[in-house]
Amino acid sequence: MAITLIIARHGNTFEKDEIPRFIGRRTDLPLTQEGRTQAHQFGKYLREKQIFPVAIYSSSLKRQKEMAEIVNAELGGDIPLCQDEALLEIDYGTWENLSDEEVKQKYSIEEYKVWSTAMQWPASFADSPEEIQTQLQVWLQRLRNTHVDNTTIVAVSSNATLRYLYSLAQAQEWNRYKTEKRMKELKVKTGNFCVLHIYPDHYDVMQWNLFPSSS
Repeated sequence: MAITLIIARHGNTFEKDEIPRFIGRRTDLPLTQEGRTQAHQFGKYLREKQIFPVAIYSSSLKRQKEMAEIVNAELGGDIPLCQDEALLEIDYGTWENLSDEEVKQKYSIEEYKVWSTAMQWPASFADSPEEIQTQLQVWLQRLRNTHVDNTTIVAVSSNATLRYLYSLAQAQEWNRYKTEKRMKELKVKTGNFCVLHIYPDHYDVMQWNLFPSSS
C-alpha cells in the first residue's frame, strides 16, 4: 500500500556551446529548446505507458514549472499542477553562476573535489543538508496526507535535491556512496527520472536515473 512518486530532473538550461555553471535556487533560468524537447519526451513516455498521475508537482523555478506544464500538456492538460518549494534546487551560495574551473580557482580544489565526489557541504553554501532533508521529509509527508495509496504522482526537481531525496530513502547506500566518494554515480541526467514508493513509515527507491525511452 504505497504512493508511487515518479520524479524527474528538469531539462537542459544551457545551450550546447555554453559552459555549465552551478545554478541553484537563486538563478531562475528557463529551459532551452533542447530542455523543452526533453520535457515533451518525458510526457510522451508517461502517455505511452498509460501513466496518468493525480498531480504534477514542481517548485516555482521556471525550469521546473515549464517542464511540469509541458508534461501536463502531453497528458491532456487537465492534471492539477502543484507547487512546493521543497523541490527547489539547493542554494550554492558564492559558487552560484560559477563553472567548475572558476570554483577551483576562486575557492579550493579540495573543497570542490569532496563536494563532487562525497557531497561534503562547503562552507560557502547556504542552508545545510539537514535543512534540505527536513524540507523533503515534510513534503513527502504532505503527499501521504493529501493522496491515497495506489495512486501515482509526478514531480519535477533538480539534481542536488534529487540526491538528497535518495539519502532519505536509501540511507545506508547513501553513506556507502559518500564514504567511497562515488556520489557522481547518483547524478540524475537532465530529462531523466526516478521512481520511489512512499509508505507510511519509509520510502523505497525502485529505479534511478532512467531515460524516458519511447516505444
